[in-house]
Amino acid sequence: MSELLFDRTLLALDEAVHCLSEAVPLPCMIPFRDGFVFRHVQKLPGQAIVQKLSRLPSGLRAALLLLQHGYFQEQATMQRVLDEIAEDIVFLSSALIAKFLEPIHQEYLDAFFAEEFDLLTGKPGAQDRPMVSRRKIRASIAQSSIGTLDPSGHIKATRAKFIPGTFTPPRLRSWIPLAEFPLDSTRRECWALRARPSIGKI
Repeated sequence: MSELLFDRTLLALDEAVHCLSEAVPLPCMIPFRDGFVFRHVQKLPGQAIVQKLSRLPSGLRAALLLLQHGYFQEQATMQRVLDEIAEDIVFLSSALIAKFLEPIHQEYLDAFFAEEFDLLTGKPGAQDRPMVSRRKIRASIAQSSIGTLDPSGHIKATRAKFIPGTFTPPRLRSWIPLAEFPLDSTRRECWALRARPSIGKI
C-alpha cells in the first residue's frame, strides 16, 4: 500500500512540475560552439523554481532505489540534497508570494543562472559562482513574512537521530532488518565493516 501511494505521489509530482513549467517562459535556444543549448534567458525566480522542482521527483526515485538496495548512507546523502532543494524552492517562492525580490534573492539568481562554460568556445569559464550560503538561505526563510517554518529545526532533529560511528539512522534500524535484504556473504561482510565505529560520523 505504501509503495502504491509513493508511486501515485511521484506521478502527481511529475504532472505538477509539467504544469508549472508551462506557467513560466520556456527556455530558448542559445548558440553554443557549433550547436545550441536551452537557457531561461529571462532568469526569473519562477524559472529557477521549476528547475529545482524538476529534481525532486527524480531525486525521490533515486533515494528509494538506494534504500531498497541497502545503501543507507548514500540514501541519507540524497535525502540531504533533497532537503536543500526544498529549502531553495521555499526561499525563492517566498519572494514571489511576498511580491518583493530582496537583494539576497537576486544574488541567488545571478549565481544560479551564471554560465559555467563560454558560449563561443565551449571551454569552462573562469568566473566563480558565488552561491548564497545555506545558512543565509535558512535565515531568510525563518525571517520571511509569509509564515514559513524555520528549516534549522528539522535539520537539528535529523542530526540528533544519527549515532556517531554507525552506518544507518536508528529509525531505519528499527523497521528494516538486515535479513530482509537479499545480500550475499560478501555484501554482508562489507556491511559489517561499514558499521564499525572506525568509520566515523555520517
